[in-house]
Amino acid sequence: MTTIFDENEICVICGESSTQIILGSTSSSGEPDLDMRPNGLARSTLGTLIHKCPKCGYCAPNISQSIEKSLGVVTGKIYQQQLCNPHFPELANAFLCCALLYNNAGQYSDAGWGSLHAVWVCDDAESVSGSKECRRKTVELWKKALEFGQEFGREAGVEESIMADLLRRSGRFKLAMSYCNVGLTNGETEKWNLNILLFQKALINQRDITCHSLAEIPVEKDEEDPTRITIDTKLFYCTELIALAEHSSKAETKQRLIKEGIRSYLRYKLISDPSSEDRVAYEAHMKSEGNTAAGIEQVAHLEHRPKSETEYFLIQKGINSYLDQLKEAVKSKPSAGQRISKREATRLIAELESLIC
Repeated sequence: MTTIFDENEICVICGESSTQIILGSTSSSGEPDLDMRPNGLARSTLGTLIHKCPKCGYCAPNISQSIEKSLGVVTGKIYQQQLCNPHFPELANAFLCCALLYNNAGQYSDAGWGSLHAVWVCDDAESVSGSKECRRKTVELWKKALEFGQEFGREAGVEESIMADLLRRSGRFKLAMSYCNVGLTNGETEKWNLNILLFQKALINQRDITCHSLAEIPVEKDEEDPTRITIDTKLFYCTELIALAEHSSKAETKQRLIKEGIRSYLRYKLISDPSSEDRVAYEAHMKSEGNTAAGIEQVAHLEHRPKSETEYFLIQKGINSYLDQLKEAVKSKPSAGQRISKREATRLIAELESLIC
């Protein structure tokens, strides 16, 4: 439930008294978007987060309180032009004006959040150019925040994830990927945020610029082994990358990787244990391409693993085998039947290794 009420505020800049809408309470059901925009009723309360003086145009969360060094900026040309900029919705202009004030005060983290709120307003208004420009402004403000040691995310990996989303939604995929890689390799990011960054990387590889929610992130929880969450998610994205490169479905790619994992495992068993009583069965399975379900059961029995865990084990082996094949393809001369170019193979090798290493 959302509750709002009116409150009289006296502008700290010009002394004008005006009635402003105050947010008392609201609720957010479901997961937020990747850029942290809340879901549920909280999604529709943007207009209560910024107040504007009807006389001088001072914009702030509370116009009776001053943002440092505001007076000269509010009356200046740049501020007044932004206040009435026809290329943005009126509410977006209010947030952008507030961002100008925070930026002038050296509060770059707060300025970035003001600009991000303008992004959400433009998204709602379906202003593509406005959204893109506001995302650009937000990125620049938060770059300055990071330079000055100002945090805008509460946990390791959150800042990189939000920056990656802003850049991805703007079509700036290379820079978005660089932020993902920083978050994935800093050694401090927790499992959940690692999964978000991996999801971002998958979207970037698909050149996806659309809105996505945290609810879309695939996570398979295992109470006995919490580390499985991250491992399973990494395998999911590796499979997706290979499927995209090979122009096949994820289901087909998964089956192919499992089959390759079985072959790789049995080749290893033939070499490491040539006297095994199961040697004939190994050879027969490899020659016939084998039944996938039977192969999984055979490996599960030999490894003393549950069937579900064996599938992940085999997919990982299949990915490693696929990587070896890619590396050989890069070294050899191009052939007529080659499905992936050397350039694409090199890029794919780097992406897969960044996920499984």
